Amino acid sequence: MAAPVASPTRLAILTHLADQGEMTVQEIAQPFAMSLPAVSQHLKVLEHAGLILRRRDGQRRPCQIRPERLAEAMTWLNFTQRAWEARFDRLERFLTWSLDREIVITRVIDAPQERVFQAWNDPTQISQWFSPEGFKSETLEIDIRPGGRWRFVYVGPDGTRYENRMVFLRVEAPRLLEIEHGSDIDDDPARFRVTVTFDAQSNGKTVLTLRQLHPTVEQRNAKIGFGAVEIGFTTLDKLARHLA
Repeated sequence: MAAPVASPTRLAILTHLADQGEMTVQEIAQPFAMSLPAVSQHLKVLEHAGLILRRRDGQRRPCQIRPERLAEAMTWLNFTQRAWEARFDRLERFLTWSLDREIVITRVIDAPQERVFQAWNDPTQISQWFSPEGFKSETLEIDIRPGGRWRFVYVGPDGTRYENRMVFLRVEAPRLLEIEHGSDIDDDPARFRVTVTFDAQSNGKTVLTLRQLHPTVEQRNAKIGFGAVEIGFTTLDKLARHLA
């Protein structure tokens, strides 16, 4: 069903037939800047998909829509449109980097760039330090590569469990990680983009900068109010101790 209706020309032919009713190839071709053989090829695809019916009437081969099959096609188109609109909405949200949705945390780590990056990139190491002070991380699965994910649980001092999921978008050793972070559910509407950069200083230390881009200003402000910056610094404190 997808391929026959994916063509703008075939969609226009179906619309023309729906407006005008039964028509011959010549009548269908009139609004289109294409040859009769080209129109016939489109009609064959639509006929093969069951979207139109072609019958013989003497020398004529009139075409008409099969409404029941067209309804199925429109259902598919509507579903596909909604799916792509949702994808484009998410893409636009992240491509438009807005300062009023951003949280930035920077820390100088007393370790070389390669070691600091490896502490993020090594599944064993990141599980040891990546959590706020007083919390620990339990890894459910981890695959640190573009397209891979880390499913883990923050366990709080009182035993409360907070399920997390990171999807790794870019892994460029030893200077950059780009991650999508949210709860451990599919299509979490509250998930946010994280960019981590690692810049080497001439004295052997590393400037680590963590940028979060939240989907809305309201979510960013709520995170700030909750203490996201202070909590983030305690996590980087644990990283520094891990590398000491």
